[in-house]
Amino acid sequence: MQLGEPNVSNCDTGELLLSQAEFCAITAALRRSAAAALPGFPKCALGLAPEAATALGCASKASEPSKSPSGQCVGKRRLCASPTEGIPVRRSARTLARRSAGGELFVTLADAERLKSAAVELYLSKRTFLPEKHLLRPRVFHGVHFRTYVLVDGHLRRESEKHDESCCYLGALTLRLNSYRSKQTTRWAQILNMCTRFERRGHGMRLFREVERLVSACDDVDVLVCYPADDGAALFWKACGFSERHRSLLPDDDLLPTNEGGNLIPEVRGGDGADLARWEKAVSRPMQH
Repeated sequence: MQLGEPNVSNCDTGELLLSQAEFCAITAALRRSAAAALPGFPKCALGLAPEAATALGCASKASEPSKSPSGQCVGKRRLCASPTEGIPVRRSARTLARRSAGGELFVTLADAERLKSAAVELYLSKRTFLPEKHLLRPRVFHGVHFRTYVLVDGHLRRESEKHDESCCYLGALTLRLNSYRSKQTTRWAQILNMCTRFERRGHGMRLFREVERLVSACDDVDVLVCYPADDGAALFWKACGFSERHRSLLPDDDLLPTNEGGNLIPEVRGGDGADLARWEKAVSRPMQH
């Protein structure tokens, strides 16, 4: 991965403007090599600028100018404080414009009102989610531990400036991040809602693969859980690597449902209320060197 002029445009010294994919790649690289690469220097910090940009900076105490081992000042490096633990919030308008300019399909965190509204609109267009329609907006708009991602067609988004913008949003996925009760350093996540505007075009698989990569790199997720709603959903999740397991990947303590004080949200079939089977997948973690 190479960074260029768009990453430093309108940024202060010591900052970079990054897409979510760039942020995750650099985060993983720094986690692996910062200790060896920067002996004697202030610790690196990754976070957000106050204007909710994805920024990369190095900081010492109180954002004071840092010094090299020789005592020479190497410039002010301010610490960017993150309002949301574990997830990079981005300059949505600028980043979306840059990605859209390339006319590509891309996945973005729904951190803006129009993206959240687009996700809810997609969910409500599917019969599967109508029995839980009262839960969709709270999850997408107000859920503290919830993340929603949207698949965007960059070409259609450029064209939609003259027409209906909603046509450029091709899919959405909402999940809940959960910490292990045993205080592990990793987390697990439950996929609650996912749909695409058009079926059998590969959009669902593309959306899931990118979200899987992002939550692994950015949120330290090592297990994903879902409840396939029907036979078609089961075929899709099987292709994504999920399966119904006799022995869960989750510890017993984390299998407690929410009504018993746990984090797991069991799901039922909309028609007859029958319990749905829980499927799980182990997520590959970034390689450590």
